[in-house]
Amino acid sequence: MCSKRKVVQGVLALGLAVLLSACGGAEDRKAEHFERGMQLFEEGNYVKARLEFKNVLQIDPKAVESRYMLGQIHEKERNWRNAFAAYSKAVQVDPGHIKSQLRLGQLYLLGGQTDKALETAKTVMANAPENPEGLVLRAAVEKRLGNLDAAVQYAESGLKLDPANINAVLLLAAVRDGAGHTDQAIDLLKGAVEQHPDNGTLYLLLGRLYAKTGRGDEVGAMLEKAVEVDPANLTFRRQLAAFYGSTGQLDEAERVLREGVNKFPDDLQLKLALVEFQGRHRSGETTEKTLQAFIEAEPDNPELRFAQADLYKTLGRPEDAEQVYRSLIEKYQDGPQGQLARTRLAGLLFTRNRLVEAKGLVDQVIEANPRDAEALLIRAGIALAGKDGDSAIGDLRVVLRDAPGSARALRLLARAHALKGETDLARDSLEKALEANPGDAVLYLELSRFQARTGDPDGAIASLEALLKVKPDHFDALKGLTTMHIRQRKWPSAEQYAKQLQESYPDNHAGYYAQGIIEQAQKRYAASIGSFEKALDRAPESVEVLSALTRSHLAMKTPEQAQARLEAALKKKPDNGALHNLLSGVLLAQKKPDAAAQELRKAIELAPSVVAFYRNLGGLYLSDGKPDAAIELYRQGLEKTNENPALWLLLAQAYQVKGDLDGAVAEYEALLQKHPGSDLVANNLAMLLATGRQGQASLDRALELAKRFEDSKNPMFLDTLGWVHYLRDELDQACALLERAAAREPVLPVINYHLGMAYFKKGRTDDAKERLTQAVDAGVKARWVEQAREVLGRL
Repeated sequence: MCSKRKVVQGVLALGLAVLLSACGGAEDRKAEHFERGMQLFEEGNYVKARLEFKNVLQIDPKAVESRYMLGQIHEKERNWRNAFAAYSKAVQVDPGHIKSQLRLGQLYLLGGQTDKALETAKTVMANAPENPEGLVLRAAVEKRLGNLDAAVQYAESGLKLDPANINAVLLLAAVRDGAGHTDQAIDLLKGAVEQHPDNGTLYLLLGRLYAKTGRGDEVGAMLEKAVEVDPANLTFRRQLAAFYGSTGQLDEAERVLREGVNKFPDDLQLKLALVEFQGRHRSGETTEKTLQAFIEAEPDNPELRFAQADLYKTLGRPEDAEQVYRSLIEKYQDGPQGQLARTRLAGLLFTRNRLVEAKGLVDQVIEANPRDAEALLIRAGIALAGKDGDSAIGDLRVVLRDAPGSARALRLLARAHALKGETDLARDSLEKALEANPGDAVLYLELSRFQARTGDPDGAIASLEALLKVKPDHFDALKGLTTMHIRQRKWPSAEQYAKQLQESYPDNHAGYYAQGIIEQAQKRYAASIGSFEKALDRAPESVEVLSALTRSHLAMKTPEQAQARLEAALKKKPDNGALHNLLSGVLLAQKKPDAAAQELRKAIELAPSVVAFYRNLGGLYLSDGKPDAAIELYRQGLEKTNENPALWLLLAQAYQVKGDLDGAVAEYEALLQKHPGSDLVANNLAMLLATGRQGQASLDRALELAKRFEDSKNPMFLDTLGWVHYLRDELDQACALLERAAAREPVLPVINYHLGMAYFKKGRTDDAKERLTQAVDAGVKARWVEQAREVLGRL
């Protein structure tokens, strides 16, 4: 019995030893892989480091530090989606892993998900109230929310716990600078530099603040120092090069970038930065030569070929760019680089209106990866170009599931909703985009334009004023506010913003031009001429300003001065068709139609694709009783303008003036066949058939054309349909439609005439008398006036 017990004890002891040995071996392997991974990470070898951390996770899937390090590697590679996934998994395994929680909060903040960033910051503070990074994260969220006092409070608390915390210093400096206390911000950064003399970011930000306070000499020194302490940092080199470029030291700027390329020959981004600089400041030939040398040294580097395609697009050589993309597709087939080339090529074809080819390419990419954001955005753009809002919305929602704060996706979504007439949803999309990207000036401008288009001028002004709070003296905001107040005839406010434009941008003509428009609108013509002349000092070739100046001279009955100014401009720019067009107007004001016609013919010769020149010369012919000359001119113009529909409309109207109704109807029918969605063409043709021709067939065709206006809000279109019903003796429908038209445009004489005639025919004599009297008393010259008077006499 004792012998058996000893045997059992021996077996148990052996099993326990084996088990402990296995556990010890696993822990040892984990530690070895993790240690190697950390060493490789520090060396910048992220590919091999990733393998080591994955080896740890194969041994122990709950090894949270390895998951955190995978997130760090993804961040280094700027793969934010995978970084987010790694940190999320780490927190799922261990909700108390503060480092992962902090990175999640920062990624939420970067992605515009402020509410989730705030929730994460609160979680960190609850689990680790003494963690300075948690306090700084909360400060950053509060700053994003506009709660600056709270942001300062949390940042200062973080600094008390960790006086060397760089993030807290940077945030406090940003708040101080934003509040106008730039000197305090500079002092904060100086103190941080003493504690962290090897931190290039601090030198960079100091340089920016020095630039803001006009201390140009110190800017270069700070940026040079940033490059010195971190010579491989592309941002620092770019900022230093940009500084030298802005001060006209282009050779020094190029030296900084070339020096980086020579020191770090394997750094692709430095090479691309040099190419980008040369693309801006050197000739296309020089830039292409530099890039070609890089490609020859690394023929298998796809990034350089993509850069080559970008360069070709910048140089206006889209065919060459297309060839590069197609060669990349051929080489990399369905691999990641091949799919990227398809997407880029689709974007290029989209800009060239080759929509079918572009859609075919993105369809291939999306079939392989249904969540490819860039391909989905391009396909949404194609759908919008085809007026297909539903398809665009479907693709954009997929993008927004992965990137809910994407400004581009939300802007396109707003356009899709607007296309469908969903104004509130369109506005919501733009407001969400702004909430997620509060520093994006383009979004403020787009929201303002949308509000102006949808009848909310006060909202448009408020959006521009909000932009000025974020970016004081923003050019487009000031210009937009000036324009909006001019439209509302709020002269003091308009003048205030025009003056601010002049003060903030003294070398730009916009403020002086706006000042002139304000003065011109108030009939202060002499003052407006002075303002326009100041604008021309800054933009001597601006046709817009010369046109406004001409209007003021004509209003003051001084066409000779306008003529002299335009002739002087033409001596410098004799091939400018727009100037010849302006001069024709001045000559016409002086009752010199032959000379005016000669200038217009010259304008057309110089710019044969400009519709306005044909319109003006054709109008001159018609006023001179020469409809055949106008018809011939418009036909020539159609050939030169790819059958411009506006010019085609003028051709049909010229036939009407001539009295050739069959010719007019034929042109309208041909134009409508090519542009079946044109309400204006349908309206004109319907009215011509109803009033110019006799017979039931013409009235039937007129009704067929005008039926599209039953739900229209356009008073003229409602008037046309109503008048067709009147001529068909369908008086109930006629009165209902004409009343709707008159409700929308109560003072338009022709609508009152039509409604009065309908009332008269229906026996409503008092109503008829009221409407016809209003129509006649308007004093317009029209063929229907005599009939209106005749009916009034009978009443």
